[in-house]
Amino acid sequence: MKKLMYLMIAAFSSIGLPAYGDADLARPWEGVFRIGAASKVGTFYQAAARLCDVVNKNDTTYCVPVVTNGSLHNINLLRAGKLDLAVVKSDIALSLSDNQHRAAQAKDGIKVVAKLHDMPLTIIGRKEMGAYLTVDALDGYTINVGLEGSGERTASEELLHAMQLQMDQLETTRFDSRSVVRRFCDGETDIIIQLIAHPARIYDRLINECDGVFLSVPEPLRREVASINPYIFPSVIYGGFYSQDSSVYETYAVSALLISNQSLDIKLRKFIGQSVEQHLAELQQQLPEWIDMEPQDLMVDSPPEFILQ
Repeated sequence: MKKLMYLMIAAFSSIGLPAYGDADLARPWEGVFRIGAASKVGTFYQAAARLCDVVNKNDTTYCVPVVTNGSLHNINLLRAGKLDLAVVKSDIALSLSDNQHRAAQAKDGIKVVAKLHDMPLTIIGRKEMGAYLTVDALDGYTINVGLEGSGERTASEELLHAMQLQMDQLETTRFDSRSVVRRFCDGETDIIIQLIAHPARIYDRLINECDGVFLSVPEPLRREVASINPYIFPSVIYGGFYSQDSSVYETYAVSALLISNQSLDIKLRKFIGQSVEQHLAELQQQLPEWIDMEPQDLMVDSPPEFILQ
């Protein structure tokens, strides 16, 4: 399924990054641009901030990471002209591409610039809940479903729908990703659902200081989610990232994509690609989730075939 998802991305943005010589890098793009991320504690914001850091090494370019409510909010802000680029979940972008017209000449279309990293669905619960997320395991516990329009809300709704549950049947909280770790540690919520890259610092605290545990998603439930969201692919989380836990937790994932308005200057898209390629080793040290990124994951020179109306 992961391979299929990559092929689908390639279908609307033919993969390939041209070789950039010194002459190209000597002509940087000039101006200011904004990248929509999510909350400051999440990996979307960290990715946008580190991208801006390398771009801002050039004195004539200024990149600003912008705090937002997540993928859907980012797409709406792009459409409204309030952002130039944004980091979004691949399943949201792909579903919008499938469900809406794909007119290649649309002036307000949206273009994939790069595939950044994978984001496994990550579920943290209390130790006494067991090893798997099940309907019975939820009984008596409070589940955080995130803010409206956020990645947490979308993921929670899909998961609960696959479990044939409605939010009004459960005790829920609606904390954003900036506060949910503290709320979990304070006992105000018991289950956190996030689509996030690993390793992520917030899980060190959740597991090592607040007695949280990862919950696997059972295979039948993964199949049910895939029937709702065909853009997910199998994934695992390694407990050893955060503790002496040698367990491997089964789940599913989507990818993080960098997208832009189709009207964004192609010179800027190329300049971003040049900057990332030039500083890729540095970025991979700062962003461990980018360790598998290759130059071909950058799609800045591909045709604008992926359009959101």
